Amino acid sequence: MKYCILFLLISVSQLSNAQKTMVFYDSIYHVSVPKVQVSSTENGFVGLSNANGAVALQDVSYPLQAKHFGYQTGTIAAYTDTFFLVANYQEIEEVVLKPVNKMELYTRILTNSSEQISRSNGILSGTYFESVMIINPSKKDTVFLNNSCDMIIQKTFEKKKYSYQLYCANGQRNYRKGESSTLEDFDTTVMNKMLSFLDPFKKYLKYDLVSTKPYKLKFEEDQISREMEGELYSLTFEEQEKFNKQVIAEYRDETLYTWEMEVLSNKIYDGEGLFINRKKEAQYIEFSNDPEYFVNSIIANGILQVAVDGEFVELHVVKGFLQDSSVDFELNSPYKQVKNYFENIEYSNESIGFYKFELK
Repeated sequence: MKYCILFLLISVSQLSNAQKTMVFYDSIYHVSVPKVQVSSTENGFVGLSNANGAVALQDVSYPLQAKHFGYQTGTIAAYTDTFFLVANYQEIEEVVLKPVNKMELYTRILTNSSEQISRSNGILSGTYFESVMIINPSKKDTVFLNNSCDMIIQKTFEKKKYSYQLYCANGQRNYRKGESSTLEDFDTTVMNKMLSFLDPFKKYLKYDLVSTKPYKLKFEEDQISREMEGELYSLTFEEQEKFNKQVIAEYRDETLYTWEMEVLSNKIYDGEGLFINRKKEAQYIEFSNDPEYFVNSIIANGILQVAVDGEFVELHVVKGFLQDSSVDFELNSPYKQVKNYFENIEYSNESIGFYKFELK
């Protein structure tokens, strides 16, 4: 079977001849809703809707749950190609956006959010996943590796910062190669090393907002725009020089709820010699007040392009954690590095759940 991959999407939508797609819309404005988290009791995490509000479904068990900040949790009893989410906010007649210094506003949002973030010890439970996909664009050949597990993150507040211990259970590792692929079989240990293209997962936990340093930005005022959609405002930072850089911070009442950054490289391969390009590096952080204000989702992804004398491949990597309060298991030995946990799990050639993440 050949896998036809859309190059600009990060690894990873469910692929099969029987694949179905569901699109999420706002029930009032009938506009698509991106980044809706879809899950089920039997299948666990199913997917995250893309920029058009669409998520791919394959062999899922109903009912499904659809979650998104600012909307009521939706229950999907059976397949439908369109699902409307009901907003939690009340519509107001008119809102006037007064001129503000947007960088000063962003600084206030970070300061206020840092003061609100929970300083208590506790745990986060959810699903951890990491995937590597190698693509030969000219031949549409793929090699795909996928790791996933239930995870509990135990956080301990000490000396003005958190320390973290990671606990995993129910780990799965899958490896798939296109049947007609001309790419040679890859040693899975080599593919695991390719995950280091992105930072270790524990580094992303530094975005907990106890310290605002990871969120600091340097942009000119004319590079920042402010908009309002529903009950959330957003600040968008855009810079186009050597790299195309965009940061979007969504907030309400000067409290940060989502923060995402994407950096795209403009480097182009001339078709000769050795070429290495970090085409894309992106992060997505989401916060929640349920039950305390803290991080509840982290997704990091990137695209690395490599070519030698005209032979060109793209390496897609994605890592992430999605909070799920229903995850519960006995805490055994913690793992400082998640890869230590997966190294002891055998690979499987069973059907893989292809997750699709798109940050724009």
